[in-house]
Amino acid sequence: MDRRHIELQLRAVLVTYRIEQRRRDSPTMEAFRARALSLLEGLGGEVEPYPDLQDALRDARGELDGPAG
Repeated sequence: MDRRHIELQLRAVLVTYRIEQRRRDSPTMEAFRARALSLLEGLGGEVEPYPDLQDALRDARGELDGPAG
């Protein structure tokens, strides 16, 4: 996967998460968070050539692992 696709996938997960966390109840957000983390996990090997994207992925995981808003 090329760099641009990785960036877009990270953005798609985070933007959707940020919007939905304001609108959904806790059980729905827990399911959403689990799926989003699964998607991010799939990017683990893809970001290896890009140290900045490794950082972005780590930050995204941290945001999703944080307390529900």
